Order: sequence, then structure tokens, then C-alpha cells
Amino acid sequence: MVALRQFRNANPSFADLTPYAGLVADGVILLKDGSLMAGWYFAGPDSESSTNIERNEVSRQINAILARLGTGSLSYFNYADRLNQLPLGVIGAALGTAILPQVSRHVGAGEPAKAAHVQAQAAELAMLLCLPAALALSVASGPLISALFEGGRFTAQDAAITAMTLAIIVSGLPAYVLVKVLTPGFYSRQDTATPVKTAGVTLIANVALNFILIPPFGIAGLAAAIAICSWLNCLMLYVILHRRGHFRIEGWLALRIGKQLIAGLAMAVALWLVKGQLAGFFAGSVGHRLIGVGALIAAGLAVYFPIVWVIGGMGKEDIQALVRRRGKAGSDSV
Repeated sequence: MVALRQFRNANPSFADLTPYAGLVADGVILLKDGSLMAGWYFAGPDSESSTNIERNEVSRQINAILARLGTGSLSYFNYADRLNQLPLGVIGAALGTAILPQVSRHVGAGEPAKAAHVQAQAAELAMLLCLPAALALSVASGPLISALFEGGRFTAQDAAITAMTLAIIVSGLPAYVLVKVLTPGFYSRQDTATPVKTAGVTLIANVALNFILIPPFGIAGLAAAIAICSWLNCLMLYVILHRRGHFRIEGWLALRIGKQLIAGLAMAVALWLVKGQLAGFFAGSVGHRLIGVGALIAAGLAVYFPIVWVIGGMGKEDIQALVRRRGKAGSDSV
């Protein structure tokens, strides 16, 4: 550690804020204050103490729920989730990774207001990109699924069911991305327990909603349960940060997100109109369907970004500052 001191940045980073000094033995960690912390795995006897009849009953109930989804439903969900995960990985994961060192640096320097402002800038950029992505995936779900997956044993009916699943599940996409923006507010303060607890509550709610929504609605109920729980997790994280005084949605941020939503709705209307005009393309060959999807993408870009720019739905200076900070953080880490 002494030999590496000259290569370290003088500003505090995430590693400086964690209490761990080193692993001294299997399951034993030396903390920076000289104390020791031990960890171990423990599996409770619940599953061991249950009888075969009880375990079989649980399996029967799970199988009964999955059977109501219908043949091929899990495949429909997997295909839809592939498109849902694309903006989540590109936008959410990238922003969460980019802002964590910045938020940690400000928290370590005793500048909570600046840390909150970094998160607000990240939320603005996240919604600027995520809202149109969610609306576009919802409105154009049919043409997208048809162009990408339809063919062979994947029939037009399969594409229609998958498109419906995608249209429902992307309603939770903004919440997924916001969770990536909110969690650095906990990690930068050495609080890793709270996000885990909220995720646990979300998991329990998801299981309960699956039992409630899947029997009457099938695969649509599964998608709706996931979207609802993503917003539940996002809301819990925000409320906790707000009550602790670490982060809140200020007026300028709410106004810009509202303007972004207006531009996104205008884009959704344009996509709906273009989709109607090009209905013949989406029912044709693969080449025709790809041309139709290309026209939808071009129409969405041509409508959303000019409108959001004109009505002031994006803070040019804040976004440029956030991008500069991300570049500086990347160069520092190298």
C-alpha cells in the first residue's frame, strides 16, 4: 500500500470511504479502525424441517401458476425482456457507474448539496433518454417484435403476444433506470443494507402480485407485476433518501422531466401515425419490416429531440458538465 501511495488521487474516492482494510483470514476482515469483522453463511432449518407433503404442495402451487401462463409464455417474456434490457444496460448501468465516484467524493468532502446535484443531473439525463425509449418501445412494440423475431416457428400470433408483453413491461423502464441513479446515494455513505432491504420488500411484493395477477391475466399479469414492483422499489429508495435529507426532486428537475414527457408524448403520437401509414410494410417480408422499423426510428428522433430542445426539456450546461465529470473520473481511474 505504501508503494502505491504516489499513484493515488489526493481526493477521497469510494475506496477511501469504505471501512475495510484487508482480508486477514477466511471470513475475517480487518477494518481501518483496527477492529475485526467476521461473516459466515447460515442456512436455516425451514426447508429441512418441512415434510414431503408440504414441499410437494408448494411445488404444486408454483406449477399451477406457471401452467396458467400457457405454452411458450416464458419465451414470449424472454424475447420482450431482451429489448427492455437494452436501454436499461446502456443508460441505467452506465449512469450509475459514472456518478458513484462523484457522489462519493462530494459526500467525503462534506458537500451533500453538490452530491445531490450530481444525482439530479444524472436523473435529468436518464429521463431525457429513457422516457422516449419506453414510449417508443411501447407504441412500436408490434413492428419491432415482428421485424426482429417473427419467422419460422415464431408466428404472427406469437409476435403479437410478445409485443403486448413488451408494451407492458417497458412501463417500468424509467423506474429501473432511476433506481440506478438513486442507489449511489446510499453506497457513497457506506449504506449497502438499505437497497438490499428495499429489494427484499420488492421481491415479496412481486411474488404476491404474481399470485394475484397471473391467474386472470396470464403473461400480461407477470409483466404488469414486474413493472409495478420496479416503481415500488424506486419510490421506496427516493422516500428514504428524501427523509434523510440526502436527495429530493427540486422544482427545476420536475419541470424538465415534465417537458421531456410532453416531447415524448408528441413523439408517441407521431410514431402511432407513421405506424398506421406503413401498416403494409409491417405485414410484408423481412426487408419491408426492417424498412418500416427504420422509418419509425427516424420519425421518433426527428420529433422528440427538436421538441425537447425547443421547449427547454434538457439542461444543456448540466448535461455537458456531467459528461465532462464522467470523462475526468474515467481518466483518474486509469
